[in-house]
Amino acid sequence: MFGRIDWAQDLTSSLIVVVACTAFITDLVTGKIYNWLTLPSLVIGLAWHSLINGLSGLGQSLLGVGVGLLFYGALYAWNIVAGGDVKLLMAFGALKGWRYVLDVGITSIILGAGLAIVSLLYHRQLRDFIRRIHWSIQSLLHPALKPELPKLDQSKKIPFGVPMAIAGVWAL
Repeated sequence: MFGRIDWAQDLTSSLIVVVACTAFITDLVTGKIYNWLTLPSLVIGLAWHSLINGLSGLGQSLLGVGVGLLFYGALYAWNIVAGGDVKLLMAFGALKGWRYVLDVGITSIILGAGLAIVSLLYHRQLRDFIRRIHWSIQSLLHPALKPELPKLDQSKKIPFGVPMAIAGVWAL
């Protein structure tokens, strides 16, 4: 039984590597993470864990999907990530569980922030961005000011699937 579980985990990890690499390429080239990648991966994760561990496996897989939806769903609501990013994290949750989702989600944010800083430096916009962040914080703290979130230049936006894919493989 123990060897069977190790084999199952290896297969799951291999699938995550394939999904992460595919998401990396499609998001980098087209700016999208497609449903044809995320939705079957999510279903496979749910079915696989149901088959291997029964209802307990299905429950853990569903918990991973739910944590991914809550975590990146909030970022989606704030227009920080796109829908494909949310579905990719949900698929990762179905395949590997909620702890893995948290690891990948947090690591992705850190990597994404690093890439964003490099991009702002490259485009010589870091100072302006820091000013906009400062103004946003001031507008939230002072009741007399209308609260504003910083506006992002969408033309320089980094595809978030790139740091997600890196984090997905790294967290294995």
